[in-house]
Amino acid sequence: MKALRLLAPNDLVLKEIEQTKLKPGWVRISIKSVGICGSDLYSITGKLPFTKYPITPGHEFSGVITEINNTRKIKVGQAVTANPIFHCGLCSHCLEGNIH
Repeated sequence: MKALRLLAPNDLVLKEIEQTKLKPGWVRISIKSVGICGSDLYSITGKLPFTKYPITPGHEFSGVITEINNTRKIKVGQAVTANPIFHCGLCSHCLEGNIH
């Protein structure tokens, strides 16, 4: 599959990469659109200090499920998007519902 890879600051390359093996509980998504956000721009320009290169920018996306491995909640053909926010669920901010 093709992916836009950020190898280093200001070094973007469209590459053919190998698809990862679909692990239990995972789905494969055919990406239809991608947004580039502020953190992507800072990574591209080298101004986001915790970026570990190489990366594939574009964590804001939408697409269609094309393959499923052992999950019952979703179906092939279903339109999906991602919630790119990771949170611990334990700190005072998370417990108050402020996961940003």
